[in-house]
Amino acid sequence: MLFPFVRRKKTAPAPAQNAAPSRAQALEFIPVINSSIDVEHRDKGSCRLHYELALKPWFVRAHERLRKAPFPPQKKTLELDEIGSLVWSLIDGRHSVGAIAKTLGETYELEAREAELSTSTFLRELGRRGLIALLPPQDPSHREPK
Repeated sequence: MLFPFVRRKKTAPAPAQNAAPSRAQALEFIPVINSSIDVEHRDKGSCRLHYELALKPWFVRAHERLRKAPFPPQKKTLELDEIGSLVWSLIDGRHSVGAIAKTLGETYELEAREAELSTSTFLRELGRRGLIALLPPQDPSHREPK
């Protein structure tokens, strides 16, 4: 310590307000599809998702200032295999992440933990790209199908 006679006042750590949900809570979230996604169903159960790339606002403004023209929308395509297409078809605003993982596990004979991990990783990637959003489980307008 540089100055041993100067001490910082000890304070209790602030409680985490945006703490990550537990595994059980995360499996109760309900994924919903972004309405601007175009889906193209292909043969053998695969499908393609066409979506507009979200760019940083400062980048778009800089381009428009330098080019003196509006920035053209950038389109991306994501091709899903049979498993990804199955998960995509189950994202209907009613099935929770846990229910989707359970269906995936039953269909492809996976262990429950493996199905949950695969499903959550896939949904996280879709969310990162802006293709889906996760609704909290408290929302009473969305119910798990029986």
